[in-house]
Amino acid sequence: MKKLLIANWKMKPKTLKEAIVLAKLSDDKDIYLAPPYIFLQSIKNVLKKATIGAQDLFQENPPKGGAFTGAVSAAMLKSIGIGFVILGHSERRALGETDVIISKKIAIACESKITPVLCVGESEGIRKKGIEEAMRFVAEQIKNDVSSIPKTVKKMIVAYEPIWAIGTGNNDTPESASQMARHIKKILSDQYSIKAKVLYGGSVNSKNISEFAKESDIDGFLVGGASADPKEFKTIIKIIKSI
Repeated sequence: MKKLLIANWKMKPKTLKEAIVLAKLSDDKDIYLAPPYIFLQSIKNVLKKATIGAQDLFQENPPKGGAFTGAVSAAMLKSIGIGFVILGHSERRALGETDVIISKKIAIACESKITPVLCVGESEGIRKKGIEEAMRFVAEQIKNDVSSIPKTVKKMIVAYEPIWAIGTGNNDTPESASQMARHIKKILSDQYSIKAKVLYGGSVNSKNISEFAKESDIDGFLVGGASADPKEFKTIIKIIKSI
């Protein structure tokens, strides 16, 4: 498979039994699965090809743990073999997560040898001002979010997810998403000497993914709701494998 697929299950499915069924159906090379914390260990045990990851981690990583009720540290994730973590998702930002917090999380993930998947993207209000304004906004997000990243990091994954497209059915155009992907790669290469894989996320489904997949600057996809639908995600995998 030439394109990377990251499945962000969000707060789905409801039961472990459903989660295991979904994981087995999604178990393929170049597939990254990000289930809720509670299912991580069980799903890791049944996967044979896919990579298991988390949807978030806490911004502190004290060696002996700490008084952070409800939090999950990078050390905990690392201890069960978690390979990647989604950070800065727009839904986390909407809950009050700032660039300062995201920057700390990215640094901790890198130090813990867990691959960060940084999510960036503009709001509808910003996009209405034009693509150039959206590009400026994303550039500022990246600058703030990678400010604490170790200089030894030379590779990372970025997911461009325009907020106005997430869960709305109003996805970006392949051409515009590709333009943003090139923009993100250039920023990270020129300013931080980081080679980035850039994914597109935002109402991606089996009906539109093939058009985005034709764009060479788009290295894969961060799939949300569609990834928690067994039939739909299986179709998406089939489409991507055929390209």
